Amino acid sequence: MKRLLIMRHAKSSRDDANLPDEKRPLNSRGQRDAPLMGELAASKNIVPELILSSTAVRAATTAELFVKGLGKRTRLGLDRNLYRADVEEFCDSLREGADSEKSVMIVSHNPGVERWVYALTGQFETMPTAAIAVVRLSDKVEWQELTALTKGELETVWRPREVLSE
Repeated sequence: MKRLLIMRHAKSSRDDANLPDEKRPLNSRGQRDAPLMGELAASKNIVPELILSSTAVRAATTAELFVKGLGKRTRLGLDRNLYRADVEEFCDSLREGADSEKSVMIVSHNPGVERWVYALTGQFETMPTAAIAVVRLSDKVEWQELTALTKGELETVWRPREVLSE
């Protein structure tokens, strides 16, 4: 079985109205939630071998803080195509960036992440900031063959507010 983790970036700041959208940093809640989600993944032994993130500051920072919370080594790559990506662009990024990994994470933005979870699983899930959908894929699925028609099974969705209330 392969796992695909799809994470929406953590909560960003809108304090500086002059910053372009791609440059917005995380706010304090985002800085708290991103490593918390990494800690949760580690505690569930769901550790991505590769993380591909949008180049937007809020997404890249989310990925870095997730890795810090994970407390384990993993490869981290940035992909400009993951900023405002649609389902086919997510697949393109995986086809180009992933190889033989059994577990890969994508960190990106809404509405794309919600649409992709739905396309993969047939289940609509709300993906608030820092949420992670864990999707199981068959071992027969090669990252290089991934398409918008690839189907998987939704294993779980972790949302920070639910994690904090446990």
